[in-house]
Amino acid sequence: MFIHRLKILLVLCCGLTLMPWVPIFAAQEDPTLNPKQLQIYFSSFSTLFGCPKNSYAKFTDINIGEMQFLPKNQNGTTWTQLFTATIQTLPNSTTLSLPAINGYAANLLNNYAKHAKIIREETFKAPDGTPVIYMEYKIRTGFFREHGVGVYGRHTQTMAAFTRYEVRGRELRDDERAVMQQIARTLTTPAG
Repeated sequence: MFIHRLKILLVLCCGLTLMPWVPIFAAQEDPTLNPKQLQIYFSSFSTLFGCPKNSYAKFTDINIGEMQFLPKNQNGTTWTQLFTATIQTLPNSTTLSLPAINGYAANLLNNYAKHAKIIREETFKAPDGTPVIYMEYKIRTGFFREHGVGVYGRHTQTMAAFTRYEVRGRELRDDERAVMQQIARTLTTPAG
């Protein structure tokens, strides 16, 4: 827990970038988005929340996939912390990808409005005009209630993702919200 809090402190107080891979990925026009590469990329985010173990990865078709990360001592059924990345591949053209991103963002907000209590939602614009959505929400009641925070946005020219961190049985801490807010800021900052 101490190391986890230290990582968060370094990110927030020292202004360190969350993800040194972001500029590297963003600089590539068409990176190969294979599962191993994606695991390395998203585990850099998930470890900031104390969830280093990749517990699940599934790619349903060529356009979408999902990866889940947990703390080392937890499983997919009884977790109390979970980091998930839902990955969307995009055409290698801003003109063609903008409708896909806008459509997914609208569907995402509509779905969460129906099935969760949205506590906070903010939409920002990335330098290429695509939306970056920051959202805090609650789902269910009792022990299995989930309090989560997520960010949707373009990570590379050919990939957008909805990354979210959820806790079960407790409220999110301010430092956990702050890390996800930093991820949103990273996605609205030009690479390079």
